Amino acid sequence: MIENFDLIIKQLKEIAPIINEFKSEAVQLRVVELVFKNNIVEKNIEDNEALEKLHLKDLKHGSTKKKSIKTKNGSKVKTSKKTTSNRATPTNLLDQLINEGYFKSKRKIGEIIDHLSEKKAHKYKTTDLSTPLTRFVRNGKLERTQGENNSYEYFNK
Repeated sequence: MIENFDLIIKQLKEIAPIINEFKSEAVQLRVVELVFKNNIVEKNIEDNEALEKLHLKDLKHGSTKKKSIKTKNGSKVKTSKKTTSNRATPTNLLDQLINEGYFKSKRKIGEIIDHLSEKKAHKYKTTDLSTPLTRFVRNGKLERTQGENNSYEYFNK
């Protein structure tokens, strides 16, 4: 059984308005799980201070990474903080290919995908690359012509 159950209920009622600010029920549930998992209630951390330090707004998206914070009484509490993915974005990879001179000759999107898969170990779909390629054409980093089968070929100026 949970120790100090009445105290936990009381403190959850106090932070309920803040938890309810999150539109996603999944996020709300995650916050409540963190409260129980990290024993925030049992350590009697003041609600406002704990919520500020937990960075609850960072829980909306992304993967999580454990981090410790110190409370007023000197105890440590494990929290979760948003981290970003280490995966290279299609835009960054295409920019890298431009700098390496890959687009000195005309390249179809399928060739680009194959090259990224074989040489750079990044798997992307056509739809993942089409928008960044279009942006590069619009901002002048690349040019394109319509080749065989009405498919575009991308190249440097």
